[in-house]
Amino acid sequence: MLLGVFSAILLVSAPFGFITAQGNIPNPIKYDNFPELLLAITTAVRNIGMVLAVLAIVIIGFKFIQASAAGNEGGIKEARKYFWWVLIGTAVVVGASVIAEAVINFVKGI
Repeated sequence: MLLGVFSAILLVSAPFGFITAQGNIPNPIKYDNFPELLLAITTAVRNIGMVLAVLAIVIIGFKFIQASAAGNEGGIKEARKYFWWVLIGTAVVVGASVIAEAVINFVKGI
């Protein structure tokens, strides 16, 4: 039993010793420091969030049209609630991106 565990450990750890013997592993991230990485992530999230916000507003517009054509007062209130939540979510996504950029610029200035 103990010999089997020891053999398994040797088999699993052998490739890791080979990797470290080859030299340095290249960095797969193209950013050199954390602020650049954070800025890239927030920019990507902002861009994706804006596309999703536009799609959500279009869908909510169809909900408004459908509810008003049917005379459904509850549907109009629900569509209005969805619209406000999309606006709040969009403001949070854009605000987070702006705050991240401001913090990065502040830290660079120190």
